[in-house]
Amino acid sequence: MNSRPIIYYTQLYFLDSAIETINCIKYDFDIHLIIEVTSDSIQSTVLQISKNKIQPGFNDLYVITDSSDQQMLNSVFSGVKSVQVFYFSSPRSLGVYTFFQSVDLAAYMKALRPAAIHFDSTSLRAVWTIFWLRSIRILITIHDPLPHSGEYSWKIIFAQKLYLIYTSKVILYSKFARSLFDSVFPAKSDLSDNIRLLPYNYISFTGSVTTPTNQYILLFGRLSYYKGLDILLDAIPYVIKQYPDIKILIAGRLESGYILPDSVYTQQVEFISNYLSVNDLKDLIRHAKFVVCPYIYA
Repeated sequence: MNSRPIIYYTQLYFLDSAIETINCIKYDFDIHLIIEVTSDSIQSTVLQISKNKIQPGFNDLYVITDSSDQQMLNSVFSGVKSVQVFYFSSPRSLGVYTFFQSVDLAAYMKALRPAAIHFDSTSLRAVWTIFWLRSIRILITIHDPLPHSGEYSWKIIFAQKLYLIYTSKVILYSKFARSLFDSVFPAKSDLSDNIRLLPYNYISFTGSVTTPTNQYILLFGRLSYYKGLDILLDAIPYVIKQYPDIKILIAGRLESGYILPDSVYTQQVEFISNYLSVNDLKDLIRHAKFVVCPYIYA
């Protein structure tokens, strides 16, 4: 292993993909993992975090998570040097309190004397740490070079551009994303590279093992304009001609400002809007006839 460690900083939203990346590189580097949690992301499909136990700033992952997750945590983080959860407790991503919390975060990172810091996504709350970490090699992952349709925010663009000033390598998850990045940020195209996503092994530690029942066609995830829900609903009359008794199950919360189409309220459609744990999601997928992803853009 390298004598100097690597800090891998990810948001709870992206922990599922981060786990697989970390499990590929932890054999070559001493990895210190930091997981960013916010008031918006505290309920995740990956971990069950207790709102009553988590405190502002650094938290011990094993103290604030549900005991049912311990087997998964022990397996996926075996060989990782340390795992910390950093809770940005203020709902304001650019607020004064968030700024001072980012100063504490940067101090912790510098104290580890890392050879590099990998920001897995351009976190807006952690963006201020960049000014204190300029002497350290910075790598970033950009999941979406352009915001999805209906989700544009000047804050997202601001964070990306600020990180790119100090970044020495940009990681993207597909050739399409890399091509899109190069067209959006041509001055930084020489920094871009792409890796392939791996199957999510962590999910094998969760959920029940039951016989699939092929009960429904499933669309799951946070519902927004770009997810193409209206396309799925338009297809229902054609689907029921082949599968007269099939149900369409839509499981996910609405993105702020998104309104469900009127055609969702039919006898063929069942809508689940409550929070789903990773165990719930695994079982929903297992009992689906198939999963659909009618994305307009992504």
